[in-house]
Order: sequence, then structure tokens, then C-alpha cells
Amino acid sequence: MKVLSNIWYLILKDFNIELRQRYILASIFLYVISTVFIISKILQTVSPMLWNAIFWILFIFTAVSAMMKSFSQEISQRSLYYYYLTGPIEIIIAKFIYNFFSLLLMGLLIMAAFIVFINNPIENYGIFVLGVILGALGVSVIFTLVSSIASKGGNSATLMSVLSIPLVLPVVLFNLRITGAGIGILGMTTIANDILLLLSIITILVGVSLILFPQIWRT
Repeated sequence: MKVLSNIWYLILKDFNIELRQRYILASIFLYVISTVFIISKILQTVSPMLWNAIFWILFIFTAVSAMMKSFSQEISQRSLYYYYLTGPIEIIIAKFIYNFFSLLLMGLLIMAAFIVFINNPIENYGIFVLGVILGALGVSVIFTLVSSIASKGGNSATLMSVLSIPLVLPVVLFNLRITGAGIGILGMTTIANDILLLLSIITILVGVSLILFPQIWRT
């Protein structure tokens, strides 16, 4: 129970920090809406395949901007306080959960913006939303770990991008196939295998993060 209580406390802490920095959320919202609006004006007609590709490109670049600050607030004095208050495993799990829900909301916002400003090629909302959920889960795990590494290197945006983009490519490729099935450009026959493979990748990434993060946190 103490572990769950600590995780809940850490999630609330991140949520309260976000509330005090509403301008960051507003800037991300404005970035998404303005980007989708510009795309809709430049591309008069968008095929379902292009719609799917642009969706994930925008999702990844928005996620990089949003997740870059994941550990930026954890200054050295506060890190020392958390070190005595709770364990590194609880900290990384709380970050996973908070970042997952943040990216999920961001993904749903992008989807809604695409539907409103461009068009709506989605045929199976259940499969498409499942792809967004799995994408948010995989990307949150990768970016949370990479953000913790980048925080030790001075929160370098270049370091964040260089480390995260190669790791996130397999997740994005599988999600392109899953959401592609939801749009109707791919068949449903191999979706179950794609979902299982993606879940396996995410499980491995979580395991690696749980092993590496305690060492990163103590450096």
C-alpha cells in the first residue's frame, strides 16, 4: 500500500506542476491545432494512407516537445528529497503512468483535429483508438527513460532527439499498421500478431527501464 501511495503522490505532484505551468499545455494545444490547420490548407485532398502517416509524424514531434520536460523539473535538491522519500522504481512507474495519460490525451486531440480540419477516413474506431493507446504507451515508456538520461546531460534537446527517435521507430511502424487497419488501408488478418509483437516490445522496454533507471537516478 505504501508503494501505491507513493506512486499516487508522485502522479499528483506532476499534475500540480502542470497546472502551475498552463502555458506549456496551451502552447502544445496551439501547436497541434495550428499545424493541422496549415496541413489542411496546403493539402486540398488527403488520402487515408497519407492521413495515417501525417498523424503519427505529428504525434511523435509533439511528444518530443511534451516529454522533454519530464525530468527537467527534478532539480538536484528535489531529486535528493525524492531519493529519501521514495524509491527509483516508484518514481519511474509514476512517470510512466502520468506521461502515458498525457500522450493519450494528446493523441486523441490530434485525431479530433484531423477529423475536424482535414477529413475522417476512420472505419473502425475501436482498432484506431487501440493503436493510439498502444502508441501512447510505447512512446511514453521510451521518452520517459530517454528524458531521464537527457536530464543528466543538461536536458539537451539534441540528446533527447538522437536517443529517442531510433528507439521509437519500431513502435511507430507497428502502430502505423494497427491504425492503418482502423482506417481501412490494411487488412485485419495480421493485426492480432502486430498487437502481440508491439506489446512484447513495450514489455521489454519497461523491463529495461526498470533495470536502468535506478542506476541513472543515483548518478
